This record gives sequence, C-alpha cells and structure tokens, in this order.
Amino acid sequence: MKGAQDRDRRADVAGLLANGMKVALEAQRMLMTDDGGRVRHRDYARQGVVDA
Repeated sequence: MKGAQDRDRRADVAGLLANGMKVALEAQRMLMTDDGGRVRHRDYARQGVVDA
C-alpha cells in the first residue's frame, strides 16, 4: 500500500522529448512549502520524470 506522500503525480503539462526524456511542468496558484516541493520532486523522480 502506498503512503499518502508516495503516489503517482499528474502534471499540469506533460511531454516526451525527442531523446525520450519525460518532462512535467507544474503551475502553482498557491504557495508551496519546501517540504511539499521536495515530496513532489521525489514522486516525479521515482516515475523517471524531470519536473519544472
């Protein structure tokens, strides 16, 4: 069972570059804490996605 902070992410904009790299772009309306950003980054990294 996955924990609350261990989940697949769905990007606002997702893409696949010609070299095969997966990218995710996120737009934030509300301020995100550093801890929240690290958790989100870790979740994307686990999926092999570069986030920005």
